[in-house]
Amino acid sequence: MTPTSPAAVEEKETGRIEAFSDGVFAIAITLLVLELKVPHLAPNAPGGELGAALLAQWPSYLALVTSFFAILIMWANHHAMFNMIRRVNAPFLYANGFLLFVVTIVPFPTALLAEYFERPAAPIAAAVYGGTYVVGAFAYNLLWKRAIAGRHLLKSDVSEERIDRMTRSYRVGVPLYVIVNGPPLAPETAKLPVRPEIVLKFVCTAAAAPLARLHPSGLAHTIAAHVSAESGHRRLLEALGLPPLLDLGMRLGEGSGACLAVNIVRSALECHTRMASFAEAGVSEK
Repeated sequence: MTPTSPAAVEEKETGRIEAFSDGVFAIAITLLVLELKVPHLAPNAPGGELGAALLAQWPSYLALVTSFFAILIMWANHHAMFNMIRRVNAPFLYANGFLLFVVTIVPFPTALLAEYFERPAAPIAAAVYGGTYVVGAFAYNLLWKRAIAGRHLLKSDVSEERIDRMTRSYRVGVPLYVIVNGPPLAPETAKLPVRPEIVLKFVCTAAAAPLARLHPSGLAHTIAAHVSAESGHRRLLEALGLPPLLDLGMRLGEGSGACLAVNIVRSALECHTRMASFAEAGVSEK
């Protein structure tokens, strides 16, 4: 019998959990389409009536597209993480299970948002929808922490620089989703102080887009950190009227734009709040 090489053992050990995870992602992303309903009209209904009925379901289309790409990006991040992992242990398995649990419930808040998008309860539906991704971001951080604990699960060729880069990227996720789905929901109703909120990456902009519909000033205090190299992100920012602070050609999934943009916004606020007026500085008006 030919002995099994270490590489083959590693591939077999992670292959089973990857196959199971891919199946969960595939089922969740497929279930999203069930929210699309065939309009039930009279047998002799004209084509224009059918067209109007289909157009009336636009909240379902928006929720479907947003959730589809959100799950797709979650799967891509999951795949990228597993490219660095050679083996698994029990804590990692349970952390991965928690992430998959979040993925499986995405179709529910998607259907909820589509149903209540144009109703008074829309902010609550949006909060549930956004809250799901907040929990998902937390699940990714938990899974990554289990993966890098002691470096026992990582491949030997994974550098410390790559680990630090991934850690910083995941660290941005939770506060970012809280920012996008928290105070911007209804700042006037909640009587919260208005402060600038930063949106970055394609998926975060897509998550913030419904606020423009749910609340007249939902994005009034939102700043686009940077525009992604993906053309869709640029078009979405233009539709929302959010000019990006930075355009550095960075692609989907990079959180570096937020780190740079935060410093720009912080510097601008420092100049605004700390700079003395002409009167305070004793400058002559002449």
